[in-house]
Amino acid sequence: MRPARSAVEIFLWSRGAIWLGALLALATLVPMRNPRAATWDDPTLTHDLGGVTDVWARWDSVHFLRIAEHGYSTSEAAFYPLYPALVSGVGRALGGHYILGGVLVSLLAALGAFVLLERLAEERLGGSGARRALLYLALFPTAFFLQAVYSESLFLLLCLAAFALAERGRFAYAGVIVGLAMLTRPAGIVLLPALALIARRQSWKLATAVPVALVYPLVLWREVGDPWAFARAEGTWHRHLSPAGPLGGGGRSTYA
Repeated sequence: MRPARSAVEIFLWSRGAIWLGALLALATLVPMRNPRAATWDDPTLTHDLGGVTDVWARWDSVHFLRIAEHGYSTSEAAFYPLYPALVSGVGRALGGHYILGGVLVSLLAALGAFVLLERLAEERLGGSGARRALLYLALFPTAFFLQAVYSESLFLLLCLAAFALAERGRFAYAGVIVGLAMLTRPAGIVLLPALALIARRQSWKLATAVPVALVYPLVLWREVGDPWAFARAEGTWHRHLSPAGPLGGGGRSTYA
């Protein structure tokens, strides 16, 4: 297989262009921002090395950074632990620069996701099709989250890795990756039925996801004394699981 040149090239220029665009927006739009946005900021967490890095610490980044620095509170149990744990480790290694740590974790995960996507797409679509897939990902309107202090890029990497392993018959390892995805975002659980279709008679090997995912209740039990705080915290953020699953959102949709 040829080197992942397209993936690295597209990653580099797209992330650089988005970074410059974010800094331009910071310089021109922040003075006109909605005053309510300040309620979602905590300068002790989101102001570190200056605008070049701090531009990527907004909104939910506050919660990831607070968990990384200080551990969990009951209300923040809705933010799953793998990403803030990585940010905590890298931030401490960088002398307490947690925003820089979060950006580095997101960028490295995004780079890994670009490389994996190219390899998976190339097997099905050829070189030109793989390049188009990468461009669609790089230029998608919300792709700036892939370098922000958010868990999106890590989750994307784990999803792609789970499918890559499953398609190569390594279902036990794929189950471990699914468990890590579930420790990143709760939506990771939907990988299990999808991968079970690939695994078929060997789907039992995917059960390796369960002990990995059970790490989170143990963490919450130790830190806030409630292993199921993550389920209760969803109500704090006005989220709930519909009995109809993903179809439940259709009935709540509104149209202009």
